[in-house]
Amino acid sequence: MTERITAVHASKRVIKNAVWCYCWQFIPQRLLFELVTNQKFDIFIMIVILLNMMTMAIEHYDQPQQLEDVLFIINQIFITIFTFECAMKIIALRQYYFREPWNIFDFVVVISSILGMKPLYSLLTVHNVYSVVFRLRSHVSLISPFCH
Repeated sequence: MTERITAVHASKRVIKNAVWCYCWQFIPQRLLFELVTNQKFDIFIMIVILLNMMTMAIEHYDQPQQLEDVLFIINQIFITIFTFECAMKIIALRQYYFREPWNIFDFVVVISSILGMKPLYSLLTVHNVYSVVFRLRSHVSLISPFCH
């Protein structure tokens, strides 16, 4: 009888360890999900968007080169923040990320921002940019039926 009880306890311990190992694979995704679905995260991103709009409003005709350089660096920081936000949401939400129209819009904005960066822009010709945007548009049109 005691052998059966110890066998049951041992099997429960094995199952518990197996479930723990199985769940361990999804802990980073679960943590990212809790982060990106948190209202404080949304408020942070909204503040970053407002700051980005304010820096875009600072640009003007015939601005000094020093201001242009500072705004360029600030823009790179914003692109990095928005790229990390997009990547974290894709990891956390998986395929469900593309079911929300605002997420698709954010994704297109992030991709176009990355393509518009000066180091990349100098490597790409206008023809290549239009072909990439056209391909993105066709992918978005393929994804859009699933956004309901």
